[in-house]
Amino acid sequence: MPNISYAHQNLKTNDIDAGKQNNFALDLGANYYVADHIGIGLELTTNMSGFKYPNNSKSSTANWMTYPNLTYGMSSNNFNFYIRGGIGIGGQTDKFTPPNGSTTTDKEDLLGYKILVGAPIQLNQGVTYFTPELGYHSLRTKFDGGKETDTRFGVNLKLETFLFCKEMQCDHKMNHAFSSGAYNQGRSFLGVSTRGMVDFGSIKTEYNNNYPSSKETYSRGNLDLSYKYYIIKDLALGADVEYGNSVYKNGSGNKQTSDNFLFMPMVEFNMPSDNPGLSNLFLKAGYGVGSSKNEYTNGNNTTTTKFSLTDGCVGLGYNFFIHKGLSFTPVIEYDMSTSKNKTTDLKTKYNGIEAEMGFRYFF
Repeated sequence: MPNISYAHQNLKTNDIDAGKQNNFALDLGANYYVADHIGIGLELTTNMSGFKYPNNSKSSTANWMTYPNLTYGMSSNNFNFYIRGGIGIGGQTDKFTPPNGSTTTDKEDLLGYKILVGAPIQLNQGVTYFTPELGYHSLRTKFDGGKETDTRFGVNLKLETFLFCKEMQCDHKMNHAFSSGAYNQGRSFLGVSTRGMVDFGSIKTEYNNNYPSSKETYSRGNLDLSYKYYIIKDLALGADVEYGNSVYKNGSGNKQTSDNFLFMPMVEFNMPSDNPGLSNLFLKAGYGVGSSKNEYTNGNNTTTTKFSLTDGCVGLGYNFFIHKGLSFTPVIEYDMSTSKNKTTDLKTKYNGIEAEMGFRYFF
């Protein structure tokens, strides 16, 4: 998944200004084995988003979380296994500024812990592994007047790399040995956004006064897949596929369900050059269609809202190889997307610059 991403978008609803939004996300983590089987690690996530309305009011949300963790791992007869535990702290700040008046600020303290069990599967006898991971997570959010506890159990599907520090080197210092032949006909790669997850949990909210507590249960799942194949040297075709589903139920019997799907064919063209460094520069473009549906059920009444989606992008990126078949890839692109309500024909357009940095795995 992207380790660093940023997006700035202008919104229009039926060609009328609907505001501007921006988002910055950071997701970093590493584990170092200080002895055989024993590893220590640190994870840091943060997300900052803001919205400016046409009337000049503003809202923003910023949260962060850091997890020191401890890992025990083992490998025997091509079977790999680890168990990892971590305790994290963090915070969240929400702000709202009206057109005239002072800013309102709400702050929350976060405390969490998690236990993970993974079984890395080696890909193509390389240093990259496909890892199914079982996990239990608990996150307590403390706010003025009460607290919220989110506990969940689920499965993650992810890619990860196991390397000695000395194995990570810059491609240009290796005379581009790592990237040599990476864009030949028949090669392929998994993109930055490849991941999947399914989880089940509950959220319990308790208040300090006599107001009764509440509880809701949920299930969520999503799959993001990015894959491209070089049909000829320097030219790759492929697609990005996104699917997500969530169901939330509360104690009153109310239920909210969301589904979304997007299929986006992509083309990528590496710069043809006798200079290996220039060959790592690429242009990418894509256009996709999809749909989303939201349902809200209250007793015997169900309200359904459906949307049709489009998404198009054109961008520029560079593959910085740090090992054979493994590159750190920044991309900057211009994105154009729409969401149209199928009942009201209300159409919202999103246009702006997006940037991301993450790792690609080349087969």
